[in-house]
Amino acid sequence: MGAHEGERGDTQSLESLREAVAKLQAELSALRQEVQELVSRHSTTCDQCGTIYDLLPHHYSVGLFDNVVYVKCPKCQKSVPLEGNRGEGFRLVKEVKE
Repeated sequence: MGAHEGERGDTQSLESLREAVAKLQAELSALRQEVQELVSRHSTTCDQCGTIYDLLPHHYSVGLFDNVVYVKCPKCQKSVPLEGNRGEGFRLVKEVKE
């Protein structure tokens, strides 16, 4: 085996490793995007203090007959009603200003 043959083999191995790394980076990027989309379904930003928080651990139920669910900002304690979207996560009910 000559010196050139060994270098050619090393170059091919290096190229195959680069291709594998590029493929894995693309897959990782897609997974990051998917995680971001999932997280965004269940998080919100408080319009009073700007804190970003997860809706699920900060919710509480109110009302005997109407079953309204509210979320409370962990920083400023502002309560905002939630509205569920089947399979789509949750969204805050925007307050109507009079």
